[in-house]
Amino acid sequence: MTELFTMQRYLQPQRLKRAGLSYFDAWAAAFCKTTTALELTSEGKGFRSKTRMVDVFAERAENICKRKVEPDEDNMLLVTNDGRKLALE
Repeated sequence: MTELFTMQRYLQPQRLKRAGLSYFDAWAAAFCKTTTALELTSEGKGFRSKTRMVDVFAERAENICKRKVEPDEDNMLLVTNDGRKLALE
């Protein structure tokens, strides 16, 4: 999502300013849907609440499993790679 914001900020800075979306938080509030879920902690001894914007990956994986997209359009390797990139941010 940050790449999309950065690209739009590069290509349309005046439009973002007019819309009051010059900062990522304002832009994300307007264009992103967040979900909050419980996740197992990295130690494996409890849970924590985590808010994310990555429901798209689940939808993409479901479409791949149901063969709604061709393998050259999207596949599980691309989904996991995109998830890894997002986790690095």
